[in-house]
Amino acid sequence: MKNSKRMISAILIDPFGCGVWPVEVDGDDVQTSIIENEVNTVDDFTVIETAALRAPDVIFADEDGMEKTYQRFFELGGYRIAGKALIVGFDDDYNKIAPVTHIEAIRAMVVFPRN
Repeated sequence: MKNSKRMISAILIDPFGCGVWPVEVDGDDVQTSIIENEVNTVDDFTVIETAALRAPDVIFADEDGMEKTYQRFFELGGYRIAGKALIVGFDDDYNKIAPVTHIEAIRAMVVFPRN
């Protein structure tokens, strides 16, 4: 039997390109490489919950992002987040699922301040 990935839709916030885009990720194994950039690698995620997103959506961001040099930021839901981030949802069994917050709502809320 062939192993297949359980792909889910997610939303990528990229302060380097100043954009918010739909992406597909492996729902069983979201890799930190999706939010890395040319300068900074990502060792681990931190999960941020904010009322700005509809439940059960969360933000996956670089756990050490604020401590890295040459960083870009964005603001969402009262948080200033360093580097790229990924928005996913969770079901009742804590499996990652597609976010329920619409991408257009996220685009309207995200601010890319001058760094």
